[in-house]
Amino acid sequence: MRSKTIWMSVFILAPVLVLASLGCDEDDDDDKTPADGGAPYIYLYPEEAGEVDVTLTPTEGGFLMESDPPYDDGWTVWAEPSGLIDGEYEYLYYSARVWLEFQTVTGDAVPAEEIFAWFGLELPAMGLTQKEADDFVEYWSEHLPYAPCYLVYPQYNSYVDAQVAIDVDPEPDSVLRLWLVIYGAESCEPIQPAAHYEFSRDGFTVVEWGVVLHGFDHGI
Repeated sequence: MRSKTIWMSVFILAPVLVLASLGCDEDDDDDKTPADGGAPYIYLYPEEAGEVDVTLTPTEGGFLMESDPPYDDGWTVWAEPSGLIDGEYEYLYYSARVWLEFQTVTGDAVPAEEIFAWFGLELPAMGLTQKEADDFVEYWSEHLPYAPCYLVYPQYNSYVDAQVAIDVDPEPDSVLRLWLVIYGAESCEPIQPAAHYEFSRDGFTVVEWGVVLHGFDHGI
């Protein structure tokens, strides 16, 4: 799966998250704030191998930009319990335009020299497997713009759904959508710690991670 750069008018898709690659202008909406974001990855873990349909619906004013494999009107893929998709992919990638409408109350302030070690430690605590966390670190070690401090605000299912809704058929038993809103800051000031999301991988599990960037001088 190739790496992509993402712009989000807050995103992820990519992302949220993400996670995902999009573009917008500051005057797209007078009441909303755009931001850089990107690279949402979606993992599928069915209990038995079979065909899975995945449909994404961006919020009003948002849209999908890129995908791998090609999204068209949705993904119809063959997914295996190991997470392998269509015999070659480890995840579904997309980019999307979103808006900066997330919680920025609870999170962590992380110095630049600690950020990737922090991701490696905290992402599994947020619900990712070590492999999913490693994918995150691999991507963002190449794409995260520099800042002396990163203010990291986790966004779970409801915040992500409000930006890019997801529909999976057959219906999964467990879904984790995790985007990180990351602000670049000149110094680290204390932030109210975020409570970790209680997530149990039961039955057919769908996991997504992505990032929304804001406060940086340039895109990713």
